[in-house]
Amino acid sequence: MPCPPGEEDTERRLLVVSLSGDAEARVAAIEACGGLPEEVAVLTAGETRSAAAASTAPGPTTARGGTELSWATVSSAADLSGIGVKIDRCLSSWSDGPPVQICFDSVSALLETTDLPTVFRFLHVLMRRIDAADAVAHYHLDPSVHGQRTVSTIETLFEAVREYDETTDRWVDA
Repeated sequence: MPCPPGEEDTERRLLVVSLSGDAEARVAAIEACGGLPEEVAVLTAGETRSAAAASTAPGPTTARGGTELSWATVSSAADLSGIGVKIDRCLSSWSDGPPVQICFDSVSALLETTDLPTVFRFLHVLMRRIDAADAVAHYHLDPSVHGQRTVSTIETLFEAVREYDETTDRWVDA
């Protein structure tokens, strides 16, 4: 699958919010799109890397080439407050310096654990915070696991919606 726009830009800071699946695999996929920036923060749900990752202090770091990866976790994708607080702390700590890009994987994980109106409000507030930080984010949603009403409701939050077209091996406007 080709990289989403911006994934190949290493002149940024990157926050990967990995609420479903393997965070290491998500980081590796982004790395395959042209490399990782020097600073990457990873927020996971339900994975305990260590007690330090679950605390309010910055999580443990690991090195991957020339990249410093900082890890944090929340108990589950249903912990919207925890997710919001940790994203806010990351954005605040990165207020100076290179631009911040966020890969939010996945909105589907939120919708599997929390009702649509609550997820909608959470994303609306989160997007305002991201915009205030001059950061850019893209969000993953698997439309095959949600009804059309849910997908249509969530899509209204975004400036653009892109889908991966397997026949052309490209991202296309939806």
